[in-house]
Amino acid sequence: MKRRSSALWLSLTLACCSPGGAGPAAPGTSGTTTPAASKPSELSELFRQVWSQGGLTAREVDDDTFLRRASLDLLGRIPSSAELLEFRADSRDDKRSRKVSQLLDDPAHADHLARKWEQILLGPEVKLKLVDRGAMRRWLAAQFAADVPWNEIVQKLITAEGLTSLGGSIKDAVGQSDSERWTAEKAANVNGAANYFLRHQKAPQDLAGHVSKTFLGVQIQCAQCHDHKTEAWTQTQFQEFSAAFVRVRARPVERGRQEFAVFELENLDRPSRRAFRNEELQEIVQASPKALDGSSLTEGNPRIALATWMTNSENRWFSKALVNRVWADLHGAGFVEPIDDFREKNLPVLPQVLDYLADDFERNQFNLDALYETIMLGPTYANAVDGTVTPRESLFAASDLTPLSSDALLDSIFTATDAAKQLEDQGEQRANTLKTLLRQRMEFVFDTDAESNGEPQSTTLTQSLFLANSALITASTAHSQEGVLAKLLASANSDEAIITELYRRTLTRDPSADELREALSFIAQDRSKAPVRFEGFSGEKGKAKREARADNTMLRALRPDESSAKARAFEDLFWVLINSNEFLFRR
Repeated sequence: MKRRSSALWLSLTLACCSPGGAGPAAPGTSGTTTPAASKPSELSELFRQVWSQGGLTAREVDDDTFLRRASLDLLGRIPSSAELLEFRADSRDDKRSRKVSQLLDDPAHADHLARKWEQILLGPEVKLKLVDRGAMRRWLAAQFAADVPWNEIVQKLITAEGLTSLGGSIKDAVGQSDSERWTAEKAANVNGAANYFLRHQKAPQDLAGHVSKTFLGVQIQCAQCHDHKTEAWTQTQFQEFSAAFVRVRARPVERGRQEFAVFELENLDRPSRRAFRNEELQEIVQASPKALDGSSLTEGNPRIALATWMTNSENRWFSKALVNRVWADLHGAGFVEPIDDFREKNLPVLPQVLDYLADDFERNQFNLDALYETIMLGPTYANAVDGTVTPRESLFAASDLTPLSSDALLDSIFTATDAAKQLEDQGEQRANTLKTLLRQRMEFVFDTDAESNGEPQSTTLTQSLFLANSALITASTAHSQEGVLAKLLASANSDEAIITELYRRTLTRDPSADELREALSFIAQDRSKAPVRFEGFSGEKGKAKREARADNTMLRALRPDESSAKARAFEDLFWVLINSNEFLFRR
């Protein structure tokens, strides 16, 4: 597919703010700042004292930026232009707290958390067809939607039993909507949580290390082969902790060549035969199951005993680990870095704040929404990006620019361009298949870190080239029958109004006076000698051929057409805004 290039790189100056700072605020309502309406809290007082002692000051972002930030963090996408205008029109003092509550109640919030935790728990995509990631994600979404407390969610994950998948063909599973598939899974008593154990079924020692660092923030895996050289953990402790995961079996129920494999997780009275036959597991099989503090786990089912010990309010590792992870998600950095590495020689910044939030999390019965609300309406979340200092260096008086995750970027493109609606017009099954393919490709390009199960903290050349040549972005920003541009150009709106709408759709703000003048000048340029055609890919082989076929399907679904000179100018502007740093970063 060939992309027109007339004055394209010149037009990049319209919206490409550097990662060092955010774009200018527009005059009028879009640049106003509304402080969060809340009485002074203990958390606010803690930070007032800390910042006063350090001579630090905090500057709040305007309403537009707050809305964009909160929408990305809670829904995994930017707000629509309609949502932006609705938020601007709200003149109540507590508009920010109302918006946070509204976003937490949005069904998309549960879906966003489910995708995030699917990646954390299962890691990058694996080639094995044993693990049903979709079943796991839908199970997680159901827990978050029902406001199940975090300690109960973790208990269910650690002690999961039952069927891992509905089975059937992968094509059918991908083409179904999540609601349809979830209904069928519930009817068949599928327990999506069982896929967490299945992911590590051949290596319970890997599961033990993952459980410890993910839910407790304690990295014991270094003690797998020898006593830890700098910390207190011993190889014996690692083996005792791992022993809690060897009395369970994944029994095959259905395995087809081109189908999801179906297993049933069953508890055993003693370690499985597979574990006994594995030479690498002999010390673990012989060990008596114990928690990290030495508590015995031999009473009854070791997994149940472990889950009970882990999630007990007296176990401060548990609450601090989750608080630190959520804080890092919302600020770009945690009290402890890396976020899953609590240890004596890696002390947190502001330990008193971490303790306060952990205590509050426990007082609220491990309610995730309450934790998000406490942090997002506190004294740090709405602080502006500095560009010269990191959040930890400023003791969170300043925020940080972070690139959008692959999921958030894809969903933000859908929001800005209405591409999802156009795909759905082609039929639900086809749309679901295309969306799944797009998510897989984006996850591959953005290359999740297998160690931390997190997204990279900066964009790469590969990612930039991928986005610049993306069939999705090129087609969804083009003038097409049901596309955004066709509707805007068919309206009676002025060029200035259309430009403003494109900025609102992509950057969640109005253009500055200079940006508007540059854009109007660009739109007015003569393009009569630069016809454009969208050409599909051809000639590739293997994987490239399959991806080319998918791109051609995308082009046909979004139906870009040969457009007028003026429409081509708006296409270029739309494309540039989505490829700008300001769109690609959370600010």
